[in-house]
Amino acid sequence: MKSEIVRDMAGRPVDCSLQVWRLNTAGGPLVLDWNKLGRLPEAVKNAARMYARNRIPLWGPPSVRGLFYMYQLLDKCRCFEEFEGVVTMRGFEELRQDRRAGSAVLTRYRNWYRWAATLGLSGFDKRVARILRAITIGANPHGRVARKKDPTQGPLTDAERRELLDKTLGASEEDLDLDERVAILLGMGLGANSGPISLLQVQDYSTERSGGTTYHLLMVPRHKKGFAKERTDFRPRQIEGRWATYLERLIAQNRAAADRLFAGSKPENVAIPIFMRDEVRTDLTPAMAEYALHLTPPAFSQLLQRACDRVEAHSRNGDPLH
Repeated sequence: MKSEIVRDMAGRPVDCSLQVWRLNTAGGPLVLDWNKLGRLPEAVKNAARMYARNRIPLWGPPSVRGLFYMYQLLDKCRCFEEFEGVVTMRGFEELRQDRRAGSAVLTRYRNWYRWAATLGLSGFDKRVARILRAITIGANPHGRVARKKDPTQGPLTDAERRELLDKTLGASEEDLDLDERVAILLGMGLGANSGPISLLQVQDYSTERSGGTTYHLLMVPRHKKGFAKERTDFRPRQIEGRWATYLERLIAQNRAAADRLFAGSKPENVAIPIFMRDEVRTDLTPAMAEYALHLTPPAFSQLLQRACDRVEAHSRNGDPLH
């Protein structure tokens, strides 16, 4: 009998025995809730589950969740209101008319359909699969200005950086919490997005001395490099000494907070992050217990925005800095 436990790219278990599959991710919860596909015929839903299960060991959790998103859009197609046993080209054509279905969605549909047809699964036609193979799926429409070239959304100007830095370092402890101050400083110093910063843990910070000089180093997890696990590879970054003072205080504060949360007996498999939650997460799979105290990337972005609001930083056009 085939096991209902599938190992993902990182070797972590995913329970596929229930109607809700919880993927292993350090960020926000990623779930595949098959109850939400109520309009898909059983044969089609069965093929969808089989393919998703097949992809879990090969794709990262966000890609698997993207596949499920395609199924959710497909579930809305009218072709299944009068389903006659085979998914025809109408399914693809209706999906292509959905503005939410970009090239990635259409490509996922085609690959899934061809996989199911090759296996001879019920509801799939090899002739339709051949037609799909010959179709050219273009790239998503262009025309959107690249963010780095957009005058309202590009990188901070020198003036914006100076104002933000001066206000951050000059703010009192009453006006700016310690984690907010460090969020701005590391955000400016590392230039990384919220993914790597939210993965930072206290042991990633260290100091080294050479020739009477102390160097403050932070090992920043590499992001989107195709590693099976997060925090597999790191890039060393030097932190300014004045900034490191605040970082060291935040690390000490978080160690004490973790002791309080776990009443002095923190499990060894739970890490202490640099940007920490006020309470232990309960939405993680057991395999991701390490991140029970971490902020998710969106939560870090909210922390950073709140900090910028509190110091009343302004953008180049005089509006509040976003």
